[in-house]
Amino acid sequence: MRPISVSALLATVVALAIPLRASALAYQGELSISIGTLAPIEIRGSGDGVVTTRDGAHLASLGLDAGIFATAHLVVPVTDPAAAPIGGLQATLSNGAASFAETAGSRFGGSMPLHGIVKVCLFGPCSGAVANIDVPLGPVGSGGSTVATAAVNVTLVGAPWTTATASVGSVAVQGAARGPGGVASSTAQLGGQLNVVTPVFVSTNIGPSSVVPVFGSLRLGFGSLLFPLCDDGVDNDGDGLTDFPADPGCASKSDESETDPLHVCDDGLDNDNDGRTDYPADPGCSSLADSSEGPDLLCDVAMSKDYYGNGDAVFLTSLRFANLGTSPVTTRLRLQLRLPPSILYQVEALDIGADGSFAIPAGFDRQLGPVTMFTMTPTSPPFRGNFEWRCAFEDPATGEVIVEDRAPFYLQ
Repeated sequence: MRPISVSALLATVVALAIPLRASALAYQGELSISIGTLAPIEIRGSGDGVVTTRDGAHLASLGLDAGIFATAHLVVPVTDPAAAPIGGLQATLSNGAASFAETAGSRFGGSMPLHGIVKVCLFGPCSGAVANIDVPLGPVGSGGSTVATAAVNVTLVGAPWTTATASVGSVAVQGAARGPGGVASSTAQLGGQLNVVTPVFVSTNIGPSSVVPVFGSLRLGFGSLLFPLCDDGVDNDGDGLTDFPADPGCASKSDESETDPLHVCDDGLDNDNDGRTDYPADPGCSSLADSSEGPDLLCDVAMSKDYYGNGDAVFLTSLRFANLGTSPVTTRLRLQLRLPPSILYQVEALDIGADGSFAIPAGFDRQLGPVTMFTMTPTSPPFRGNFEWRCAFEDPATGEVIVEDRAPFYLQ
């Protein structure tokens, strides 16, 4: 018999002396099945677990309802040539009721069977595979074995879940249980996390795949399970794209930010200080990959002076219209001369595209200045005061200003 230390004996006696308490504890979690080097099958769920605890913190047992983690026809594409002839996986499964408890050596685990099948799609994607194997999952997480016979014969042997090390051949994964901040014996508190794993021994009649390492993993977070921002199912930066790989701001699932400083239109910053940030909020961004928040459209109008008197030539030094982007832009182009407030009308010198029929070509850039208007005399023009040229590109559908420039001047 292996001797037991006095301190270990005292700890055991103290633990047995503390009464167990049953309660419900909310959790969020993720069930995943990893098959060799293929992308894992991942299913998320949440509920209220029935727990028994010592001191309200040390987790002694945990029960989970059936059907918390469930999916139907979930397809995981497989494109790696090294995985041939597998072209994809399709899962239809749900968890059975779970009964976990403390085991020897301060470990935690127990039974939670998986009901359903994983279809292994051969010689093509699951949408058009020419041969499939339906592998029953019943032994996974509980124990026992099953055999699937098809184009390839598969034998599957399952085992219970555990926080200990689970091994299949030379491959091993490790479970864990920890409390908030890593404090020992506090897993059953809000912020505690439990990760139980189960090995699945899979063998086939294909020589290179005679043994396939397969593992199940169940991660639970009591209160909540904080997923990385690039894997939490939320469009955190409001760009209409969610998580890796859909959001280009995500370098991986473990990335903690959906923004990327290398993408000016997806970096979470108002780079051009126009009060709008990133695509699609900033009209200067044509896409998330746009290298500038500034608009591709440009208009520039400038006068030769701010004030003009008798004998002065009144002229524009610049009147420029441009599309610096690589694509045509449907827009409304306007050039207006705004007269002093005492004059009851304004001059629309140019107004095209209000009906959406005008597109300024990519790479268009024309400087029309200098443009002479007139020379001031005591009688011409007949009215004086504050004037202003305005050029603008506007959205023909909404009227929103894309870019504009103004050149005020005064005739005295």
